[in-house]
Amino acid sequence: DQAIHHEAVELRSIIGWNDGQGIFTLEPLPDEAQLAPVYAAALLDVGGAPGSEILLGGNLYEAKPEVGRYDASFGIVLEHSGGGLRSVRGTGFRIRGQIRSILPVEALGLLIVGTNNDSLRVYSYAD
Repeated sequence: DQAIHHEAVELRSIIGWNDGQGIFTLEPLPDEAQLAPVYAAALLDVGGAPGSEILLGGNLYEAKPEVGRYDASFGIVLEHSGGGLRSVRGTGFRIRGQIRSILPVEALGLLIVGTNNDSLRVYSYAD
C-alpha cells in the first residue's frame, strides 16, 4: 500500500515541436524509427531549408539474452514536410552498430558518427 506506482503511457520514440512559446506538440516518429531504440539525432541541411532532415541512429546490444539485441536500425533519415515527418529512402545513410552520436560538419560536407565500442566513422555527403 505504501509503494509508489508509476505508469508508462507512451513507449514510442517521439519528437517534441516547440512553438517558440514553450508549448510542445508531440509527434510519434514514423514506423521505421520504431524498430530499435534511438540514442543519437542530428539536424542536417541537404539542399533544402536548414534542419530539413533529421538523422537518427541507435540500437542496443546489451539486452537480456531472453529478449535478444535491439539492432534493427541502420540509421534513418527523416524529412519534415507539411504532413509531418516521413522517412527518406535511398539516402545511403546505412551504418551498422550501436550509434551513440551523430555530428554534421556542414561546412566540410562531413558527417561524424560515433558507435559504441568502435572507432569514429567519417562520411562525406553532397547537397
